[in-house]
Amino acid sequence: MVLEPYFYVIAVVSVFLHGMGKGGFIGAGSFGSLLAIPMLSIFIPPFQAVAILLLPLIFMDLVTVWRYRWMWDLKILKFIVPLAFLGIIFGTLSFSYLSEDSIRVIIGIMAVTLMSIFLGLVKFEGVFALPPDISPVFLKLDIIGALDITMLSIIMSFLFVNLFDTAGTLFGVASRAGLISDSGKIKNLDKALKADSSSSIFGSFLGCAPVTSYVESSAGIEAGGRTGITAIVVGLLFLLATFLSPLAAAVPAYATAGALIYVAILMLSGMEKLNWNDQSQLLPALVMIVMIPLTFSIANGIALGFLAYVAIQTFIGQIKQISSGAWFLTLIFVAKFIFL
Repeated sequence: MVLEPYFYVIAVVSVFLHGMGKGGFIGAGSFGSLLAIPMLSIFIPPFQAVAILLLPLIFMDLVTVWRYRWMWDLKILKFIVPLAFLGIIFGTLSFSYLSEDSIRVIIGIMAVTLMSIFLGLVKFEGVFALPPDISPVFLKLDIIGALDITMLSIIMSFLFVNLFDTAGTLFGVASRAGLISDSGKIKNLDKALKADSSSSIFGSFLGCAPVTSYVESSAGIEAGGRTGITAIVVGLLFLLATFLSPLAAAVPAYATAGALIYVAILMLSGMEKLNWNDQSQLLPALVMIVMIPLTFSIANGIALGFLAYVAIQTFIGQIKQISSGAWFLTLIFVAKFIFL
């Protein structure tokens, strides 16, 4: 890679832009410095990108320190030196334990967030804050109101979404983790469903939406997570993150789009297990894959995939191939689309 001419062009442009930002140029310099490492990380590993930019920046810092060696403020040093050490520790741990692709994802999120703040698209309101008060929603359960007959359709909607979203997500994540047996069954599925349902129940006590599994868990799978310890660690980190709510709010939703696309690509690797020679089996799977993003619902995508499977098997005269469980789910899905 380093022998290619365009590499040197990108390297020179990146160092120049970063140098402008380092030199205090407002506008193009500050904006360009945010693009330097992401630009290099496209063509070379991020570790090398940081190293290339580090050498000229160290030289610039030495010149600056020597030039202003008699002009310094102890109050400012007390603020920036500890933060510098924290940055060194964080960077060292990140480069030591995270893969190149993970580093690229983090760099992309940080670059987009900083550019959004620079362009005024996002308002930065600090780093730390106390968690919001949950007393207005804590244990505020209207059990009597939920038993009203008019709430039945809403309850059933939540049931279908939670059940089939969880089932689809668990299967996709388990497939990526290699936790599916040769017979197609998820290992310890009953324990996973119990944990998910229990979380939904206890989450309601806190006034939050149903707590369920998310496809973003594939990021943890790719990092090597395979046991419940991964979930516990992530939960503790989320608990600590409640004190960083202003910082999290500064990250726009579109900044994480690259990470989600990366996870989606990883999830698509499961398509290789489809029987591409049997169109009666392939078409329902493709309907499911296409309809999940188009309907913005995993549950609806799974439902349409089941309906397509039963319809195709019926039309080609393979009704005996349809299991009783598939018929039962089909009837439920038909009732869902008609009455809910």
